[in-house]
Order: sequence, then C-alpha cells, then structure tokens
Amino acid sequence: MLENISTVYTEKVPLDNIEKTDGITVNLALDPAFLKIAPGSRDKITVQYAVKERLK
Repeated sequence: MLENISTVYTEKVPLDNIEKTDGITVNLALDPAFLKIAPGSRDKITVQYAVKERLK
C-alpha cells in the first residue's frame, strides 16, 4: 500500500501571521482516511519555513 503513496498531507497551515523564518508543528492529514499511524509513532510533523524579504 505504501508503494503507491508519494505525498503526505498535513492539516492547513495558517499563513496570515507569518512574519519571520520559523516552524510550526501540525497534524498529519491521512488520505485515504483508512490509513493509520503505527502505535508509538508520531502523528505530527514540524514544518519549517523561510521568509525572505521582497525586492522592491
């Protein structure tokens, strides 16, 4: 089953308050819904993001 999975999604990450490079811990959004995390495994991941200043 895992051979056919190429992408793992997370819950939505709010972008409206991001002002600096940081990270946020979010839950996994398993799809199809019958997928389950193995006992003892983490069901959250940390998304790291970088904020760069726009050139004017």
